[in-house]
Amino acid sequence: MARSLVFLTLLLLGLPVFAQETIGPGHPDIDTSGFVADENNFVIHVKQGAMEQEFGSVRFSFSLDEEAGLLEGIRAYDMMGQKMADTLVVSWPSLAAVSHVSDNGQRVLRFSVADGMISGTRTTRGAAPVTFGMSSDGPFLDAAWMSIIASMLPLADGYTVTVRAFEDDESGLGDFALAVSGPAELVLHGGQKLSAWEVASTSPGGETVRYFLNATNRSLARVLMTPQPGIEVFIDLELEETK
Repeated sequence: MARSLVFLTLLLLGLPVFAQETIGPGHPDIDTSGFVADENNFVIHVKQGAMEQEFGSVRFSFSLDEEAGLLEGIRAYDMMGQKMADTLVVSWPSLAAVSHVSDNGQRVLRFSVADGMISGTRTTRGAAPVTFGMSSDGPFLDAAWMSIIASMLPLADGYTVTVRAFEDDESGLGDFALAVSGPAELVLHGGQKLSAWEVASTSPGGETVRYFLNATNRSLARVLMTPQPGIEVFIDLELEETK
């Protein structure tokens, strides 16, 4: 009876009620119907106190082969002349991880998924590759696709969910806590204003990345990270009129 009264009170107050659960590939909360495979440029800014500078750029590009059931995403970074790239492949439309290659200039991560096993190598520059393997216990999501996963979730203030995904480090599979808020006005570094939803993703290690999605079409407009106390990294969409 007490639980029923609480639920009724929330309804009367007009507050959303969401059940938090752990989701994976093919979950009905992940809506792929509005996804568009395109290319966009983003500008990276680093802010520390009153100091702020442009640090580089990143190009996100996606290609979808519906016949093969595969979605490939490439993120190409140029930060102060240092080139880095991620190439990610997932099954379509489930978003189950298929393969991943990440090269940050110092270390290369490669893995692929087959027959319920994750197999790969980690190679530090100047050293021999170190192989790894683990059971996946079924299809799983790739944490490097979290911004795409976030854009496909229900955008409703107060929606929370746990996403089981593979990280790029030795921890393997872990639970990410995602929380939606908004919409609110977002001002990009180019000065453009738009209405955006925020999806905060907190990793198993406690690091939070905030994704801001255009309220009109769900496209990614900003990624905000705080790698160290007092330092903020903004990755903002470069709109056509600012190019």
